[in-house]
Amino acid sequence: MKLSIMNILIWVISFTLVTALIFYACLRRSKIFGRSGSYKQAGICTLIIFCIIIISLLTEEINRANVDIISSVWIWIVSFIVFSTPFLALHHLISKRVTLPSRSIILVMVIIFAIWAIQTLNTKLTNITISSPKITQPLKIFFVTDIHVDSAFHTIHLETLKKEIKNQNPDLVLIGGDMLDNVKEKYVLAYEVLNDIGVPIYATLGNHDTMGEVSISEKIQDISEIVLLRNESINSNGIQIVGIDDKSIWGEQTLEEILSASDIQNDGEFTILITHQPISLSKLVDYPIDLELAGHTHRGQNLFIMPIAKLVNEYFYGRYDEEGKTAIVSQGIGTRGLPFRLGSQSEIMVLNLVKK
Repeated sequence: MKLSIMNILIWVISFTLVTALIFYACLRRSKIFGRSGSYKQAGICTLIIFCIIIISLLTEEINRANVDIISSVWIWIVSFIVFSTPFLALHHLISKRVTLPSRSIILVMVIIFAIWAIQTLNTKLTNITISSPKITQPLKIFFVTDIHVDSAFHTIHLETLKKEIKNQNPDLVLIGGDMLDNVKEKYVLAYEVLNDIGVPIYATLGNHDTMGEVSISEKIQDISEIVLLRNESINSNGIQIVGIDDKSIWGEQTLEEILSASDIQNDGEFTILITHQPISLSKLVDYPIDLELAGHTHRGQNLFIMPIAKLVNEYFYGRYDEEGKTAIVSQGIGTRGLPFRLGSQSEIMVLNLVKK
């Protein structure tokens, strides 16, 4: 049985949170169970949940499909609890001072769910125009990053992508890494959805794509039209596209060595660098790179993480113009950890390259 420290932490933390909620519901006599709660009820519910977790962990490699369903439902429940707790606490404080309608808690939960669904499940389409004298003809690029395929519902974002790509009818598609959340062959197979797009698709590896055997992640290009660019460049549609591995697998190599190995040509063509983690444009001054596309930050994913994410990422989200070059950082379409967003939104981008 192979369990990462992160998986164990997620299970333990989620178990603790849900158990605390059950105890609170019972011992505060909230009548969630139909009558006043008791220690006995709380203990029984906790034991049942604990048994489900243990069984799921022990059978992870034996019956992965069932565990995926259990863990997916579990994570969504925990996510909703974590997301709704501040709002419920606020409702509780207000109700102590003001008499609220008896059904007001239901309205609060509906509002919470609506906000959660809009931020997490509704995908934002961002259009950006890039102009340069190097561009010989208009080019439409579909850019997406941080898909994080995982769980029993792993095709939801890929189906959305396929639909949006067809609707936008771009000249090419670029993927900025983290195609997988966990490196497993069954998640790689989900990318069969993208095997009839009909336009060139180029991608690079993110840090999550390397959390396991990279050779498994590379199989994505065997079952789809995706071409992985691993520290290499290619010419397509009149531009040069450079893709580099995530820095988590550079080892002792420097950025300069990685870019040198990528064989970037300085022949006047407009050049795009795809990198999972944003790189300061000041570090690219000596290279003929005009546009950098990145992701990784998720724009913090939720309000609680945003301040930290802003501190540790020079390029956090959006467009940055420096040194005669442009960097664009996307929020990404997927999520990591608990599947909810607050203050950020799932995003895909359409880049319109035009002659200046």
